Amino acid sequence: MLNKKLIFIFISLSNPSFGEEDKNLIIMKNLQSEYANCAAYYHISSLCFSSEKDRKLRENLEGLSEISIKRAILIGKKINMSSDAISSRLELSINNINDIMNNNCINISSILLRYGEKCKLSIDNPEKFINEHIINK
Repeated sequence: MLNKKLIFIFISLSNPSFGEEDKNLIIMKNLQSEYANCAAYYHISSLCFSSEKDRKLRENLEGLSEISIKRAILIGKKINMSSDAISSRLELSINNINDIMNNNCINISSILLRYGEKCKLSIDNPEKFINEHIINK
């Protein structure tokens, strides 16, 4: 469930003052893209932990992927992306991460370094994530 602060940020960014519309639309597009990347990161990471001893970690990662997907969809709809564009962006994110890993879980450290902290922040503290990785990029 999205927290109230995150919903307020989405509403604020999607209802800009005169002259801020282009900047806010760019911020929202970037935010949607980042959540698509995080959804792909968590999804692929969950697939790499397939043994029974990793079941709890895998389930946790799957849950984080679902949260990121929901946020990517919510933001995409808010900026009038089509359902096809939203799902295509998610697919592109998955393909990109698979390319980084050479389609091999042995290379998971490559995506941990690129996405781990940023995606954790996107879930734990969306407001800080938006300020650090979207607005002040």
